[in-house]
Amino acid sequence: ILLHYDESVRETVVEYGQKLGIKYYLDAVIEEISKNGKRLNVEVHQDSNVANLPADRILLATGRIPNVEKLGLEKLGIDSDRGGIVVDEYLQNIVPHIWAVGDVRKGTFHLAQPAGFEARHVARMALTGELHPLNETIVPFLIGTTPAFASVGLTEKQAQEAGLHYFVHLQKASEICPVAKVKGEPDGFLKMIFEADSGKILGAHAFHALAPAIIQQIANAMLGGVTLKQLQNNIYMFPGYTQLLMYAVKPRPGDPM
Repeated sequence: ILLHYDESVRETVVEYGQKLGIKYYLDAVIEEISKNGKRLNVEVHQDSNVANLPADRILLATGRIPNVEKLGLEKLGIDSDRGGIVVDEYLQNIVPHIWAVGDVRKGTFHLAQPAGFEARHVARMALTGELHPLNETIVPFLIGTTPAFASVGLTEKQAQEAGLHYFVHLQKASEICPVAKVKGEPDGFLKMIFEADSGKILGAHAFHALAPAIIQQIANAMLGGVTLKQLQNNIYMFPGYTQLLMYAVKPRPGDPM
């Protein structure tokens, strides 16, 4: 579940779904889908176990691939493969004056807002002739669960694999946010990853009713190079969900700064 996202978020989303009565069949194979009156029957094989699940509707969430195979790109010498059109840091192909943005670009996020940003970025370069590399280190996004999940920057695993020196702050909403309790939305948390030497934000991940708004604030801070110390010196509104951010940046025992 959510394989490419932060471990803390993955575990929390799965646990929350289980509390709601959602059952997960992981590493399973759907052998057959058949009609059973007005309903459907899904035969699922998991290890040596077989489950027959009744369903009204079936959603196939298999992702997407670039639809570029029949465009004749090879005739123009445009470099592409199953992953999409190959581009450099300026979103340019090896063929002059050919750019690729959005879902047809290899390495894209497959998200609408980054695609729109890429299009505007390319349009400016094409019209002005001035090339500027695309900064893809700060791309906030959300998954429309309830509560919502939103993220920006590196996961903790990515920070580890990059050999970065970092530290983590994790704050549960139920511990500090009275608004969440009053509105009946006490579940969730905010996790922030900071660079050990500078205190700059490397990434942030939230599972919370207002996770998208909180993560957008953090993305803006990351774009401006805001550090943990600067966040600690900020004033936060009360009452409100911004209390989650305020407590998430408070000094913790073991902080290297």
